[in-house]
Amino acid sequence: MDRIKACLEALKKDYIKMLRQVVDINSFSYNREGVNQVGRQYAHWFSELGFESHFVPSSNPLCGDHLFSTRRGSSDYNLILISHLDTVYPLEEEKENNHCWREDGDRIYGPGTLDIKGGTIMIYMFLKGLRKIYPDLFESISWSILHNASEEIGCLDFPTLAREYINSQTLASLVYEGAMNLEDEKGAVLCVSRCGAARFDLETFGRSAHSGNSHRKGANAIREICRKVEEIESWTDYSKNMTFSVGLIEGGTAANTIPAYASCRIDLRANNPEDFQWGKDKILGLTGMGSVRSPLDDFSCSVKVKLVGEFPPWPNTDKNKELVDMLVAAAQLDGRNVQVHRLRGGASDGNFTYQYVPTVDLLGPIGSNHHCSINDPANGKEQEYIMKSLIVPQAMLNIRFVQEIVKRVGISG
Repeated sequence: MDRIKACLEALKKDYIKMLRQVVDINSFSYNREGVNQVGRQYAHWFSELGFESHFVPSSNPLCGDHLFSTRRGSSDYNLILISHLDTVYPLEEEKENNHCWREDGDRIYGPGTLDIKGGTIMIYMFLKGLRKIYPDLFESISWSILHNASEEIGCLDFPTLAREYINSQTLASLVYEGAMNLEDEKGAVLCVSRCGAARFDLETFGRSAHSGNSHRKGANAIREICRKVEEIESWTDYSKNMTFSVGLIEGGTAANTIPAYASCRIDLRANNPEDFQWGKDKILGLTGMGSVRSPLDDFSCSVKVKLVGEFPPWPNTDKNKELVDMLVAAAQLDGRNVQVHRLRGGASDGNFTYQYVPTVDLLGPIGSNHHCSINDPANGKEQEYIMKSLIVPQAMLNIRFVQEIVKRVGISG
């Protein structure tokens, strides 16, 4: 173990430099060029470990290309390692909040340090360590590293593409979202269950009119969408852990004009697959005629709803129990503890793989403040960060974890 630690510590500064290189690239989900630039950099780095990469255009032309990197091993067994290329921060938000690479004591702040550029560096770091210390193990396994180009907005095509890499010899799917920072620095966190999440675009179409001269002629699209927002939010049922939220709304052109168009983005979360489907059906069922009408001739607003992304619920399954036991055993070898999040409210690409292969998440670096770009500690807001001192222990845990996984099929290192 000292040999593994010494190997990782010797290269830690290099890994941190690599992380900074991609953190400095804005890769907001709709920044296609930035996402592709990050993907090209990853493909180059993993080629140094013998991986072959190819890109697949996203079904959404506004988004970048998915990245799939593979390395054939001497056995038929393979492991799936999942990360993504995009972050949640538009370039304007990063600039406004000065959300950029910043080292402060044990913390490294910056967009994507935790979610999820740090996760990809963690994959590279532990694979390089594995190849150097346990070359036979590294060579025996076939590796597939799958990078979603638009995970943060709920990609519709990545799941189908990712499933092509899963077969009867796939031992596990390991997801490298960042782990939460615990007060006990010897703690490790894993996730084996996540809520389902779906996102929808709802549009309302009315008829414009001058608000003074011809108010009776208008059919107000904003009024229509407000009614729909109230209806949608009323379906939230905390007893079922099922929530509906409208987090973005737009409409209108001027204060003196009855608006002919409005739109909003809806977020659905649910634990139970039946509740998740019920919620999807309810939202999609809003398509059709609206209830706001013109007083002049009864012209009616109309409503259109489109599903733009979804992650099916990932329940805690018996298949994952053995995988959890392996991770616990791996942590104990280094004197670390494991905490299991039985349910996370956020979704990840693990929501797509659990049905086909045992899946565990939160194997990336340890930190906190996912999706936060604001630096205002006095009011309880801090930017996303990871902890430098826990990078090597987390990489060691990943090496130990892989050793435990492959040991069950007769491969040792």
